[in-house]
Amino acid sequence: MVTIWIVFILFVLVMLALDLGVFNRKAHVISSREAVRWVAFFVSLALVFNVAVYFIYSKNWMGMGDQYRSIIQRDATRRSAAMHAESAGHGSAAPGGMASPAPGSSETPGASPSAREANPADEADRAEVESAVAKYSPHRLGMRAAGEFFAGWLTEYSLSVDNIFVISLLFTFFSVPAKFQHRVLFWGILGALIFRGLMIGVGAEVVRHAEWVLLLFGAFLFIQGVKLLKPKDDEFDPEKSRIIRWTRKLVPVSTSYDGSNFFTRIDGRRFATPLFLVLVVVEFTDVVFAVDSIPAIFGITRDPFLIFTSNVFAIMGLRSLYFALASLLDKFHYLHYSLAVILAGVGVKMLVENAHHARILGKVLPDSAVAWLPEHAIHVPTAVSLGGIVISLAAGMAASLVYAEKHPGKPGAPAKDGSAH
Repeated sequence: MVTIWIVFILFVLVMLALDLGVFNRKAHVISSREAVRWVAFFVSLALVFNVAVYFIYSKNWMGMGDQYRSIIQRDATRRSAAMHAESAGHGSAAPGGMASPAPGSSETPGASPSAREANPADEADRAEVESAVAKYSPHRLGMRAAGEFFAGWLTEYSLSVDNIFVISLLFTFFSVPAKFQHRVLFWGILGALIFRGLMIGVGAEVVRHAEWVLLLFGAFLFIQGVKLLKPKDDEFDPEKSRIIRWTRKLVPVSTSYDGSNFFTRIDGRRFATPLFLVLVVVEFTDVVFAVDSIPAIFGITRDPFLIFTSNVFAIMGLRSLYFALASLLDKFHYLHYSLAVILAGVGVKMLVENAHHARILGKVLPDSAVAWLPEHAIHVPTAVSLGGIVISLAAGMAASLVYAEKHPGKPGAPAKDGSAH
């Protein structure tokens, strides 16, 4: 399994090296036509990898299919153990998700399999787990993995539109020359890959040891989605950003650009250029948006490899998507409502699937307060999530086009041409 991670990371590094060292070696203004070609390339690349995911998991290449089955098995074991412990009324769930022995029972946590054979609950647990794992044939396993990758990639790609609005505003505010914008986004995306990789790694470990955290993720996403539905009274002002003020306190920043350099020397002193300041804000902005998007991807799949790869393909396509859409941002008047619905929808999915974890509150609340909660997990098919995302995006884009026709020339977002601040 480690091998496929190494291979994929090397693939990403090669793609980034070709991008900066070959295709965009010289600073130039990226035209809309060139940007559209790159968007088509990265979308096609993601779709090709989606097919590869099917074969990787269905053929169990490098043990990925076995790892995926173990995730399904672990979830099924926890569900059945929790259900039996709840129905028996005399056992409790241990930290690992398995039922603890009842008080007065002769069974010990470290008992051998033969010592547990007489326990009907354990027999039922094993039977349910075996049934859940057995029903996933190699083909079905591959299809489920491919579906989760596609839904995760589409979710991340859709949510990245919010990044594009902020990036456009930053480039306009700091009057970033168009031919240097690609350089900022390249290094910004490289940093985003590193930060998101760390966040995904930490998140996967937290979820593996404390699955109830997904309930908190779901509530957080739902609240964030509701907040996005509210109209924004104040536009984002980069000059008031704390990260900009902190950066200027830590590093002296010049008032003018020095080509595509992030640092320059003035009278023998080393200064950061405004280009570096923009890069810092772009990195910080991505971390802020990742607080929404990373929990959202955990609502679609639990597999760390699928989570990471879907994020990587969405992020790699972000730069070309910006250049393709920057001149059309004013036409997406209602698209942020679609993003709000996607966030809230994923939040609801996570709440429904993990509502059974809230039954632990029965230890401090009356039984009637938690009696309505399900005893075990409710699975929401990936196809339902995917359909909701597609419908939401289509509705937002259609409403935006209608608005643009009825209100021609009405601004919706700042232009990207870098007018002087």
